[in-house]
Amino acid sequence: MKKKLVFGMAFLFGCSSISQQPNWLARSNQIAEEFTRSMSVLTPELGSSLGYKEFDVKGMNLTETSKQEENEILQNWRERLIKEIEITKSEDLKVDLLILLEKVENSLKWNEIDMQLGAIPFYAPSKSIYTMLLNLINDQSPKKRKYDVVTRFKYYMSDAGKDNLIRAYQKDIIRYQKKYSNKKTFYVFQGELDKYLIESPSYIVGIKELLSQSGRDDWQNAYEIFVKETSSFDDFLKKEIRPKARKTPYIPKEVYVMILKGVGVNSDPYEMIQIGKSEYKKKYNEFEILANTIAQKNNLKEKNPSSVIKFLKKKQVTSEKEVSDLYHLMTNRLEKIIIDNKLVSLPSQKLKIRFAGDAESKAKPVPHLVPPPIIDNNGILPEFVVPTSSTGKLPFDDFSFESSATILSAHEGRPGHDLQFSRMLEVPTSIIRARYAMNSVNVEGWALYAEDLVYPFLTDEEKLIALQARLWRVARYFLDPMVNLEKISSDNITKIFHDELGVSKEMSELEYQRYAFRDPGQATAYYQGLLNIQELKNFLVGEYGEFNLKCFNDTLLSFGMMPHGLIKLFKEKFQKCSLR
Repeated sequence: MKKKLVFGMAFLFGCSSISQQPNWLARSNQIAEEFTRSMSVLTPELGSSLGYKEFDVKGMNLTETSKQEENEILQNWRERLIKEIEITKSEDLKVDLLILLEKVENSLKWNEIDMQLGAIPFYAPSKSIYTMLLNLINDQSPKKRKYDVVTRFKYYMSDAGKDNLIRAYQKDIIRYQKKYSNKKTFYVFQGELDKYLIESPSYIVGIKELLSQSGRDDWQNAYEIFVKETSSFDDFLKKEIRPKARKTPYIPKEVYVMILKGVGVNSDPYEMIQIGKSEYKKKYNEFEILANTIAQKNNLKEKNPSSVIKFLKKKQVTSEKEVSDLYHLMTNRLEKIIIDNKLVSLPSQKLKIRFAGDAESKAKPVPHLVPPPIIDNNGILPEFVVPTSSTGKLPFDDFSFESSATILSAHEGRPGHDLQFSRMLEVPTSIIRARYAMNSVNVEGWALYAEDLVYPFLTDEEKLIALQARLWRVARYFLDPMVNLEKISSDNITKIFHDELGVSKEMSELEYQRYAFRDPGQATAYYQGLLNIQELKNFLVGEYGEFNLKCFNDTLLSFGMMPHGLIKLFKEKFQKCSLR
């Protein structure tokens, strides 16, 4: 079973100096640092991602005792956190400790589940090593971190006194095969394995490109070892593991529930299917009415949403200059909407937008936000990255046409992801709330809520794309559990997205892959996050009456990535926003 690690995503934010921190915050950050360093003994990539530079030059060292050592560290931390919670008088500190305790207990629970399933670990070395190196090297990385990329890579490939990482991966798989030889085993889904084998050569080339950006030339020998070892490992997967791989993406319900919990979703998957289908049907009626209005305005014969969106997609904008002009225009327009309608306070710094070239756009052809590093941030801002194409064609046409730019900017930029992360840079929160509390529900829920804030002020064409985006997220809420609980086929998913929502066939196929193996459960987080915010707001309105919208949104953002349910413990902070 692919493990949902305690570490999560590397979205990291700076904290004020200890002398400026209240007692609870200083204590919370001290505990977070101690926890991070203790876990980084086994997985240095965790400490490195948080900004502890001494871990940049190291990497995970998988051994026969690694799992036992991890369990011992986690169990010690569970006992310590329980005691800390019992004695603390600070409600703020107690909440942080509860957040960290939940992460620890979830990791221990995953280890139990893996044992019960007889889970045979799956490793994708070229992909995982590429990802672990990429965390060190990007446009905003300081020279020292780029230099350390080679040191970490050579550590992975070292056979001096230990196996290189790829050999260790293979030995770990064989070790668990022997361990569970007398019981039923749980292997990787065949679709995930096949996809990795197809993509592995691209990751091998990508690693060479990353190493070339380091400014060093002493990596070639290690790279030759890496290419040879990866080829041997991939052949092992093909011959030894693929015949035993699962033929369907089906996951036992209790396992899927744990996956959902890892991304922040605490709902029953069967209830999610019912809620999602019902909401999809209601929202689709609104989608059809608006599509018909736009079709009449443009004298279109076909008035269904898919046909109207196909018409809007004809206005593709892909050259760097055109994309730059469009997104700067939309960003300025959105900021004016936010200010004029007093939706939320904007950061003091302007939104940073970068327009990706051909190679980067091919690797990641979807507009996205690159969060800033945390410790020793040195003024690095979140970065909104938009793909471009000198040839006029991207891998799919779903995010590169004029009418899509506004809602994408609202989601990834402001008032969406960028605003959420920028606020934590300006008003620092605890490491636990910024790092260990972070999950997809907290992040994506705010971004969907941000879309709703600006929706009333959009054109009909922009509203149609916003409704398509909303239906897309609602569909995920019921389709992801249906795939993982074996209630729907891939063909039916393609039909929903392509025929009903006007999504390209290429992207529709990627949606199925997302649920089946790329990231099971994660896609449900968008709509769950929105539901959580709506539920929290309704609860607070019941307590204090209607709110000043800007005050409410600013206060909500002040909690960082705290789970929405825990924010209720601090409901009095919203009282100042009441219009009573």
